[in-house]
Amino acid sequence: MSSNPISVQQALSQSSPTPETLAPAAKHGYGQILRSSATIGGASAVNVAIGIVRIKAMALLLGPAGIGLLGLYMLIADLARSIAGAGVSNSGVRQIADAVGSGGCDRVARSVCALRGISLILAILGAVLLVAFSAQISALTFGNEQNAGAVALLSLAVCFHLIADGRTALIQGMRRISDLAKMGVLSALFGTVVSVPIVYLLGRDGAAPAVVAIGAITLIISWRYSRRVQIQPSAMTPHQFTREARAL
Repeated sequence: MSSNPISVQQALSQSSPTPETLAPAAKHGYGQILRSSATIGGASAVNVAIGIVRIKAMALLLGPAGIGLLGLYMLIADLARSIAGAGVSNSGVRQIADAVGSGGCDRVARSVCALRGISLILAILGAVLLVAFSAQISALTFGNEQNAGAVALLSLAVCFHLIADGRTALIQGMRRISDLAKMGVLSALFGTVVSVPIVYLLGRDGAAPAVVAIGAITLIISWRYSRRVQIQPSAMTPHQFTREARAL
């Protein structure tokens, strides 16, 4: 998982071409696009293959009813993540990319700090709301409240994924395509390695913990790679934080 760290200053210098570098940049622009597309496409193919292996193993261990239960848990977690996330990670990618393009280190640092803060707030809020309404969600989804505890446990997965989304947005905004591809593959691989044994040991009771484990692995991988982008801490007043947060 090794990758060269990059500072904001380096990213800014790479994203601000001089007149002398415009011609070579235009010449190699299409090549860079093709390489990036091939990298993401190859990583996506590997992710699909790993996902097929994981689902096949889960199906063998859980059976048709168990794999259906796992699918419902994943659907609940993804829906809660989408609602609580409110599209902030996508906006964060755009805001960080704009900050990098503007050439201001302070602006990049402020954007990153605001994104991480908002992601953490939304993660906690989403987790709390899922726990608070776990009984109602269980009754609506399964027709009873027997799965309320498992639904409440999914709040951890929602929290992990939302925090990871904020860190992944930094990687995307800094145009670290190679790191982004590696993150996807490693998250899928280690998520499978961790979640399948949980289901093997716990059976159907391990369906919800498996979803949480995948979220935890995603957070760990994203945290590791986002640390390679060296961001200088930026002191922000509440007014500055609010202004940056509104842009998200």
